[in-house]
Amino acid sequence: IDINKGNSNDRAYYDLLTTELVFRNGAITKNDSLLDLCIKRFKKNGDKHKLAQAYYFKGRMQFDRGDVKNAIMTLKEAEHTAKSIEDNWLKARIYVNLALFNNSNTEFRIALQNCRKAITPALKSGNVYTIIDTYREMSIIYGNLEMNDSSIIYMEKCLPYVKYVKKKWNLSYIYTGLSSLYIKKGNFKKAKDYALKSIDVIPRDDAYYILSKIYRQEGDTVKSDSMRNIALGTADDHYRLMILTNMWNEKNDEGKYHEAAELAEQMTALRDTLA
Repeated sequence: IDINKGNSNDRAYYDLLTTELVFRNGAITKNDSLLDLCIKRFKKNGDKHKLAQAYYFKGRMQFDRGDVKNAIMTLKEAEHTAKSIEDNWLKARIYVNLALFNNSNTEFRIALQNCRKAITPALKSGNVYTIIDTYREMSIIYGNLEMNDSSIIYMEKCLPYVKYVKKKWNLSYIYTGLSSLYIKKGNFKKAKDYALKSIDVIPRDDAYYILSKIYRQEGDTVKSDSMRNIALGTADDHYRLMILTNMWNEKNDEGKYHEAAELAEQMTALRDTLA
């Protein structure tokens, strides 16, 4: 790409690649001015592939800035533009992120429709991470719809692909997700197996907390408290507040009101930091 000779098409493509690099490095842009220029150029020259890419990254950036409504609208533009192109990876990413955005907006039925559309292009793309993301999002949506059997089915669909996964976070997320789902089903053996697998891959506060609940169910309060303390020591403030709230409920149910009161003070202080 020679951007020094005044070729506006090359310049727009360069700007698109630059924005993609910024996005993949985890940065959040303040606005979409650069991508809007790309969109204007690609509309003019009729390059639908690059136009769909520009809409896709614009939608992702908007979501990262917390602008969910506009992010959904932008990805709908990407969806419409991508219909006539042959890039299955891009089509799958558009649909699975539409599912993610609508799911975060509690539009679970719409999210489910989006995610179903992602499955075929994801499989055709052959991209392991996109296939896993699609099945995992399906599982999360079904979980939000309280359809736990379907949620487990789709999370288990990720398992044949884990041998190809090199990113530890992806592996641990799958194992922890299955562990959490099996707890809901009352299958504590499978829940424990997957929680331990998750911790073997990478220490996760949610996996330790799941193990805490399992050990308590088994009557081993020493191990349960140990796992819960590890979770409290590594969790972010939102997850810590959830754990402390559950502990407060337990102490109240057990009639240990002094300990419950101490927990309430910790919860209040934590809420103040989150306000």
